[in-house]
Amino acid sequence: MSGAYRKILHKPASLEYRVLQYDDPTAPLAQTDEDKMFGRPAPQPSPSAPSTALQIDLTLGSSTYATMMLRELLKSETGSLAQRKLTEAMETSHAARGRADWDARRKAFDAQDKAVAESETAPMVTDEAQAETANRSAEEPIVS
Repeated sequence: MSGAYRKILHKPASLEYRVLQYDDPTAPLAQTDEDKMFGRPAPQPSPSAPSTALQIDLTLGSSTYATMMLRELLKSETGSLAQRKLTEAMETSHAARGRADWDARRKAFDAQDKAVAESETAPMVTDEAQAETANRSAEEPIVS
């Protein structure tokens, strides 16, 4: 038979895991590459928190997928109907937690983005004379 085939079983090159406790479902549980690059500290789990997460670190070969491994471990159905039901359940759960919390965060991010944009478009002023000129020209109407 011609064609490409995958192995039925594949052993990861490395596999490590940690069980974490956490309070906030929106807080990061892992340190990203960006966090490392900017010297940000790794998130610290809370030992007495009510929620539990399993953090897995593994190295797989080509054409092998961590999502499929997790589905096999969890005995999850991989068909499209089952995945659609999971997505709907997740969306319902997020809606039940309250849209207000998300909206408040979105407004805070929008305000921060607006402040950054305004600071980037504001003219740089190096002395008081330039500041006075910039203020006057901003208040004067444009005449053509």
